Amino acid sequence: MLEFRNVSKSYWTGTQHKVILDQVSFRVELGKSMGILAPNGTGKTTLINMMAGLEKPDDGEIYRGCNISFPLGFMGGVVGKVSAMENSRYIARLYGLDPDYVESFCRWLCGLGEYFDQPLGTYSAGMRSRVSFALMLAESVSWGRARRTASTAAMAAVGRPSSHRASASIHPCSRGVIAV
Repeated sequence: MLEFRNVSKSYWTGTQHKVILDQVSFRVELGKSMGILAPNGTGKTTLINMMAGLEKPDDGEIYRGCNISFPLGFMGGVVGKVSAMENSRYIARLYGLDPDYVESFCRWLCGLGEYFDQPLGTYSAGMRSRVSFALMLAESVSWGRARRTASTAAMAAVGRPSSHRASASIHPCSRGVIAV
């Protein structure tokens, strides 16, 4: 379960005080999913970072009664300056997994050949997506997760953590957030 209780978040932009969330409350139960649709600059990334514990709210409380898996906890969190090999080993260590297993699993699944040892910054968008997807699967398989955590459910439903377009596939989600 992931729950926000009266959560507020704002930033100073240099010229104005921008409110991202104003006393927002919601709950995502295990096995349920949530899609997030909103225009650029409205706080989708901030919301997801707060779900993952990467940012703290100004006010309110966030409860995480579940594991935060790779898709949410490290949304796009691969580092472009280092190789897929180094990224896979680093993420394995963060999760207390066997770095050799995660590296070999990702190397096999990605099928990138020699590119697996090159910096991710040299990859195409599709290649980077394959690495992120392989890392997500490696993390899930390593933990033996037949169940889905609240975080994986929220993120896996649309294939991307969030979307700018209302036409994005939200039908697998059991709940949605649309900001205008």
